[in-house]
Amino acid sequence: METLNKLPQYILDWTTIVKSMRNVNTYKLALGRAILECVYQKSDLEENKDLIIQITDLAKCVLKYYWNQGFFFNIKQGSTKPIICTYVEQLIDSYTIKNGSYPKWWYEACGFFSQKILGEYYKKISRALIDNPIPRFLYVDKGTIPVYSYNKKEIIITYENAILIKEYNTILLDVLNFKWAK
Repeated sequence: METLNKLPQYILDWTTIVKSMRNVNTYKLALGRAILECVYQKSDLEENKDLIIQITDLAKCVLKYYWNQGFFFNIKQGSTKPIICTYVEQLIDSYTIKNGSYPKWWYEACGFFSQKILGEYYKKISRALIDNPIPRFLYVDKGTIPVYSYNKKEIIITYENAILIKEYNTILLDVLNFKWAK
């Protein structure tokens, strides 16, 4: 417990958000994981400049997660299928009609699709992210914890918080993955 008290408040805020999520669907968890991945991959953070993550970049990550779960591992997302999973299933169906059902990781299968088709799905998933988990991710109990700001095209994370995400990425991923598995 003493170690938790030594974590920066921003990291504790992330863990509070994840711990408070209800297990209705996995959208918020996929979004959180996508944010961490996008921040972690940024090697060119400009000092004292906010990090801007395009919603379409988050959509690419989310598509990859649900593809791997749905196609490669055949994991279903509960009794009510989220719309993003419906989009991914459409891509999976398109892939299996042409290539058979041999499971492929997303990075192996994505080359099968044209950039036009992928672009259409990234837009659909982006709209779904904007409508649901992006604003709702921040809700905890009867308030919000603003770990990022956002608009219809991007999520904004302060430079200082992006550095913390990079530094504590493993811890945050473990928290998200544990909650997702639960």
